[in-house]
Amino acid sequence: MRTLAVALVALVLAAPAAASEQHPTQAELEGEVMCPVCGTTLDQSDSPAAQQIKRVIARRIAAGDTKSEIKARLVANYGDAILAAPPHHGFGLLAWWLPIAGIVAAGSFALVSTLRAPRGDAAAGVRVLAVLDRLRAERKLPEQADFRAWKAQLFAAYRATEPKEHSWHLPGGIILRVVTNPNPEGGVTYLFDDITERIALESRYNALIHTQGETLDALAEAVVVFGSDGRLKLCNPAFIALWKLSAAAVAENPHIEKISQWCRPLLGDGRPALPRLPRRRVGTPRA
Repeated sequence: MRTLAVALVALVLAAPAAASEQHPTQAELEGEVMCPVCGTTLDQSDSPAAQQIKRVIARRIAAGDTKSEIKARLVANYGDAILAAPPHHGFGLLAWWLPIAGIVAAGSFALVSTLRAPRGDAAAGVRVLAVLDRLRAERKLPEQADFRAWKAQLFAAYRATEPKEHSWHLPGGIILRVVTNPNPEGGVTYLFDDITERIALESRYNALIHTQGETLDALAEAVVVFGSDGRLKLCNPAFIALWKLSAAAVAENPHIEKISQWCRPLLGDGRPALPRLPRRRVGTPRA
């Protein structure tokens, strides 16, 4: 019976997946393609690179290309990293969990059947515990110092009234974002999102920013960067010392006009310390 249920779910999800392949939409492709600059999917980015790729996708959809053809064209131009992970809905959700060796196929059926079982049916609860213990033995659950407390926290979702988010760090380096959503009519819906690549990208980005920051801080030359809105984005200690600025005031990302006012006394001739075109150049005091 369980096998039949899984087969029916696969058939139901396969139909919209086939339609999506032949007639992709802009929205779904933007959720499955990465911005090569931002490290996020296109639907979360407004960078020029993302806008360019969005226009390419729109033209290929208008030309009648399938989803696979559009993705193949993007991979040829940008490499494999341009593709995000499978979408976390519909058939894509099934694709996530088939490689994880039955966490959903085994665990979900057992957990839901436990919830729907009569309160006096202790055998259902035993089955759930057995499934969790087996998955733990096979290293398909997060490593826990206190597994009993972790199981109690997991079962608390069946008594909750609001969704709750968890992070599962599985053996092998896989990181899952798990959302438990209680069903008012009974049961709990588990939403699984593999965020391994996203966390890796954020880690590399943060490491790069940290390295750049240390490099700027070590420079003897004064460096300052203003954004398109005219507000200070970053500067190094040499810039603060050169213009005798307050580190606390600079930390508030003031506008270039404000910094120019602070620096003007150092010039002594009434000229603005910094030009009015903040993205072109930065003035320095004369010896």
